[in-house]
Amino acid sequence: MADIYEAVVNGIPVRFSSGEKLIELHDRHSLGLDFMCRAGACGVCTVVVKEGHENISERTEVENILLAMLTDDQSVRLGCQIRLNREAVIESVDLNFI
Repeated sequence: MADIYEAVVNGIPVRFSSGEKLIELHDRHSLGLDFMCRAGACGVCTVVVKEGHENISERTEVENILLAMLTDDQSVRLGCQIRLNREAVIESVDLNFI
């Protein structure tokens, strides 16, 4: 039996098994995130990790390339690339306002 954890995404608590993708949780629970390409190429799905940065997957190479062009803030991630391992607090962010 997999361990079950809880994350808060845009103020919505959601339970998940370690290793689940944030995009899959959004697809099941309508978490108010925006996605377009779903592959890390467009940057529409930018989120900020408010708490639990150590509990999510490390940035992928795709994220490093795209986010280097958009922001220096290491708490900003691409929602389509995140895997949740334990508790975290994540919010949508519009990079025009960082």
